[in-house]
Amino acid sequence: MTTDIIAAYLAACQFGAVGSTIFADLMPERPDDAVSVQMSGSGMSPTWVQDRRGPETERPAVQVMVRSRSVATAKATAQSIYTALSGVTNLTLDGVRILRIVPMQSPFPLMLDDNARHVWVVNFTIEKEVG
Repeated sequence: MTTDIIAAYLAACQFGAVGSTIFADLMPERPDDAVSVQMSGSGMSPTWVQDRRGPETERPAVQVMVRSRSVATAKATAQSIYTALSGVTNLTLDGVRILRIVPMQSPFPLMLDDNARHVWVVNFTIEKEVG
């Protein structure tokens, strides 16, 4: 799944550990400083070629959510993730060929949650080969 692949890539880039501070498809209540990668409904249509039965590439979107008690930490981590993922092109991650990762906008503050933790997000389109 796309979220698992991106979460593992973020762990490889030293943003934390999957299942401890980096999570795919959920944002648990703890720890306070955490990163979550979730599917977003704002992906783009797949690309097709005429002589193929299915799409050549898929272009799902993911939202990376960064949470911290410190606004400076949340903002800096979101910006660092933005930079790390924006540079990904022609890379195979967990057997999936990623053609490119494109940010949809710069990181931005989403909210202060019920526990006074700052939440910043950034959205990406992932273009990946199919089969």
